[in-house]
Amino acid sequence: MNKLFILFVLFFSSMGMLFGNDLKPDTTQTRLVFEEEEEHDEDEHDDEDEHEDDEDEHDDEDEHDDEDEHDDEEEFDEEEFQKFLKDHFGFAEKLGKQLHEDEHEEFIEEIEELYLAFKEERDDERETIELKIELMEIQSYLMGELIRQSNNQEERQSLSRKLAEHLNILFDLKLKSYHMEMKDLSEEIREMQKMIEKRKHLKGKIIEMQMFKLTNEDEVLEW
Repeated sequence: MNKLFILFVLFFSSMGMLFGNDLKPDTTQTRLVFEEEEEHDEDEHDDEDEHEDDEDEHDDEDEHDDEDEHDDEEEFDEEEFQKFLKDHFGFAEKLGKQLHEDEHEEFIEEIEELYLAFKEERDDERETIELKIELMEIQSYLMGELIRQSNNQEERQSLSRKLAEHLNILFDLKLKSYHMEMKDLSEEIREMQKMIEKRKHLKGKIIEMQMFKLTNEDEVLEW
């Protein structure tokens, strides 16, 4: 009787342990699921941050583009350009009417670039002279075209006198530009002569340094 009772107790004890193990929650799986959810939430948060950063960069680019466009609008004054066009090329207005649409647009684009160049403040006298020469070259070409197309003898003579005066001024400007260029070149030549003389005196030192560079590894020469 005692043996049966003991076996009975052991049997039910072992069954309870089995059922207890089945009913015990799997904390390992729960922890893994929880960690996966946290990682998923972090990924979603990172994606949102990246999306917000992209939007901010896009907004900055749009603002920068708007600023550039605004600057261009401020720099180019259409009314002022039309005045520039009339003052310097108004004498050849009828030639503009003879141009095809593409040719006219190309001419206007070229004059716009010249107009913008004239608007820039310049400290270099030679650059200013070069711009005047470019302007007068275009004017002289247009004046010559007017003379070629004119059938009126008096008009041709009048235009020819104006063109001669124009070319006389243009020639002097080009001559002045050449003198200024020659002066700049002379200064460069003097500087080169000074450098050559210095290198002559330092010939031995320069060769010694080059020998050292060629016969040693680059790492040795790093600062």
